[in-house]
Amino acid sequence: TSSLALAYCAAADPSDEALAMYGLLGFCLGSATPFAGVHKLTAAELCVLDAGTVRVGQYASVALVPPAAESVPELARSTASVLRELNTSYVEQYPGLVLQLSGGLDSRVQLAAIPPAMRPGLRAITLHEPGGADTAIARQLASHARLEHEVLPLDDIRGIGPADAHKLVRQAAI
Repeated sequence: TSSLALAYCAAADPSDEALAMYGLLGFCLGSATPFAGVHKLTAAELCVLDAGTVRVGQYASVALVPPAAESVPELARSTASVLRELNTSYVEQYPGLVLQLSGGLDSRVQLAAIPPAMRPGLRAITLHEPGGADTAIARQLASHARLEHEVLPLDDIRGIGPADAHKLVRQAAI
């Protein structure tokens, strides 16, 4: 990602706070990235690199307009429609895609947003952590949807400490 590339260029250290939040939420809050001193641009911001200096500015005014008053069922239907359209497009454009399927809500929602006729034969992987319930749930989902499902055991990484794991992931990403 661009944050990884920028962190590499700046020799930035990981941000323990941002990584902790990512571990809890599954995403970085606000403009945070996993790296100290590397931030995402916010709405309508732009970044200019000139002679080794970075300048951040705004290219437009951001006016926060409250959404139209819709009922919760209408919002749910419109959100489901958007997810269905996006996921249909992804499956059509990237026939080799692989779903990461866990027992969690996010992967179940993503799978549900793929039209049933497009699910059989899609590839899915589950990262198996001994003692976790995800694998059993993912197997049931994959069987029901007729996915091509593979379970990847995480047993081999048990002895790797956080610093070594970070180094391996960073090397792989670079």
